Amino acid sequence: GGGTQRFGRIPIIDYDSVVADIGRDAAGGCFQPASRNASWNAAACTYAPAAGAPGDGSSRLFLIGDSFAAQFSSWLKLNFPGTVVELTSSACPPLFDFVHEVRPRWCTAINAMREEALHTQHFTDVFLGAWWGQTQNPETMRALERTVHRILDSGVSRVTVLGTAPHFRDSPVDIVNRQRVFGRSVVEALPTDVYAEYRGTLDRISRLNGVRVLNVDDWVCRGGACPYMLNGELLFVDGAAHLTRAGVRYVMAQADWINVEPAN
Repeated sequence: GGGTQRFGRIPIIDYDSVVADIGRDAAGGCFQPASRNASWNAAACTYAPAAGAPGDGSSRLFLIGDSFAAQFSSWLKLNFPGTVVELTSSACPPLFDFVHEVRPRWCTAINAMREEALHTQHFTDVFLGAWWGQTQNPETMRALERTVHRILDSGVSRVTVLGTAPHFRDSPVDIVNRQRVFGRSVVEALPTDVYAEYRGTLDRISRLNGVRVLNVDDWVCRGGACPYMLNGELLFVDGAAHLTRAGVRYVMAQADWINVEPAN
């Protein structure tokens, strides 16, 4: 999908079309932008197994979280060996029994829908993710741990938790555009800020049976810096390190998460 405008004769990457290319699904409320009224059409957000995906197609995955989870939606629909059901929403981490300080009423309603679906539909897998550092609140990580236990207790075999992602002080899209327009020298990698205080909780969660933590920075970064382009393709959209479609493809190829053993 698109991604390029022109500045004179120089191609400029258009931020909005890069985001559009990620393929967030706003139809049916599958990816909900921030609003006052949460409504979700579960049937419209249930995607049949992709033709040619591995497995017998009987697995069912529930994708929940904020835009950091939603960025994996297109990839999962193509590659998960079964049905994918999505309820993602802007700035609403998938935390049960937790009042989110950014959008308390709305996120509470969204998370109630997520938890209800978990108990009324059968899921073999849950993929959950968020920008955990959004509020810098240590309660967030305690709530994440409780939530993962509740998901496992509901009978789900495998839980994938999106863990840490790098954060940049500069947007990769802006850097590339400045390089193209002004001929600035190419920066190969950006120094990263990673929230070390989350690591303890994420490590603990990763030791639970059937749980896999996907730390994006582990797959992409080396020695405190991250390349933001690979083979001429942008991996990250912005300083908050939302992944592009190419970035998601790269991370998932490294992580090989589909082959994770389920819980007993």
